[in-house]
This record gives sequence, C-alpha cells and structure tokens, in this order.
Amino acid sequence: MAARSVDTASPPARRLRRLISLGIAAYLTWQVVLPLRYYLRENRQDERFAWRIFSALAIPPYRCEVRVQEFAHGEQLGREVNLARTLHDAWTAALRQGQDAVVRQFLHTRCGSSSLVEAVEFSRLCRREDRAAAPHMRVRLDCRSGDLRTQVEMQ
Repeated sequence: MAARSVDTASPPARRLRRLISLGIAAYLTWQVVLPLRYYLRENRQDERFAWRIFSALAIPPYRCEVRVQEFAHGEQLGREVNLARTLHDAWTAALRQGQDAVVRQFLHTRCGSSSLVEAVEFSRLCRREDRAAAPHMRVRLDCRSGDLRTQVEMQ
C-alpha cells in the first residue's frame, strides 16, 4: 500500500502558505523582468539593472571629465556645481559614463534647487590615451520651459 500525505493544516495556515508562495513567485518574476527590460531597449548604456556585471560598456576605452553649471537670469557664465560635495561617488561615476537617465534626473534636481536657476548645463569631455576621437556630450536643461537639448560629437 502506498502511504498518503494528509494536509492537517488549518484553512488559515493553508491560505498563509499560499500567500507566501505567491509572494515568492512574484519576487522571482520581478528578478527576471527587471533585467529583461535592459535587453528590450534600444539604448543600452545604462547597465545598472542588467544581468551583466563586467561588460565592455562599463569599462570604456577613454577617461571622461564631467562638470555641471547653473545659470541665473542674464548670466553668460554659469556657476560651477561642486559634484564632489553634491553627489555620492557612485552617481558621479554614472555621470561620467553618460547614463542618460541619471543626467536628466540630476539636471531636473538642480533646477529645483533654487528659484534663481534658469538653466543647468552638463558637459562630459572624454579623452583616449591613443588620442583617437572620443565623445563630447553637452546637455542643457531650460528650467522654465523644461526644454532639454543634447549635443554629442566626436572630438
């Protein structure tokens, strides 16, 4: 004779087990879906939520310097934002990599930092050791209109 398994748990205990099982399934599904979004996008610069850890995108063949300037009404020269005092090193590294979402969010945050700021400009100048062309990126956000202009060129 085969032995039978009898569930002697009460209905509330069975519901709790079922709820825990659904929670675990939802968590595991999220762990697959979040990185999958990276592979379905056209712009694959932002690898923070990808399955990759060490890729060629994370280690570019050039070194980049970044700076951010805030412009008040009528100013031609902007005030330099001290990134070392404003951001954690990890976010500064994301700016150096040119991650679009991080750049946009930081510019919007700087616009909200003062009512006197009319525009914020991010610039990223990259250099290669072999002196080959490297990207130069400039993004300017007009705080009043929300107009975002991006200029990328190889220099």
